[in-house]
Order: sequence, then structure tokens, then C-alpha cells
Amino acid sequence: MSLLDVGVTELPKMVYIASAWWDDCDPFVGVVALESDDCGKKIEEAIREAAEEAFNNSEPEDSRTVDDYLSTIQWSGVWPEPLSNLKLSSEQQDDLNRDGYAYLDTP
Repeated sequence: MSLLDVGVTELPKMVYIASAWWDDCDPFVGVVALESDDCGKKIEEAIREAAEEAFNNSEPEDSRTVDDYLSTIQWSGVWPEPLSNLKLSSEQQDDLNRDGYAYLDTP
């Protein structure tokens, strides 16, 4: 549900964030959402997509499964964060307002 669906035009002061990374790497995806559950769902989707992409792009002799790739991805869990601590672009702010979540820039 987006804020526009309920007639709210201002973003809340508190949001939820999560990030994920491959073992020994910087984060490859970050999510900010208005609801904790939405943040968790979006980060889990991104993790699953990354593992599937790694599996699909692996060499034929590589015997790892999607689950093997999943086991090498770590994530932060979902945490509340003051929106004022985040430096969101106008596009990210629009996504958050419209969709209830946005993807964060990662290094």
C-alpha cells in the first residue's frame, strides 16, 4: 500500500531499512520501506534474484545450487531508521511515496 492510497502526501519520520551482501563484500542491495514487512519481503526477493542470477550465470562445471548461492549471502535484518538519516534522491522519495518502498544506492 502506498501513502497516496490513503491520502497522505508527506513521508513519515521513521522508515525501515535492510541491506544484503555476498560474503566478504560490500552490500549489493539496500531497501527502504514504510512498513517493516514490506522491507523484509523486498530484501528477500532481491536476495533470491541475486542467487538465481549467480546460478544461471555459473559455469557448467560449477555444481553449486541456488541454495548454495543463497547460503553465501548475508543480510542485516530489518531495522527502523529515521528518514532524516537517509539521503534519498527525488526518484527514491517518489518511489517510497508511490510504492511504499525504494531501493537504496549501494557502493
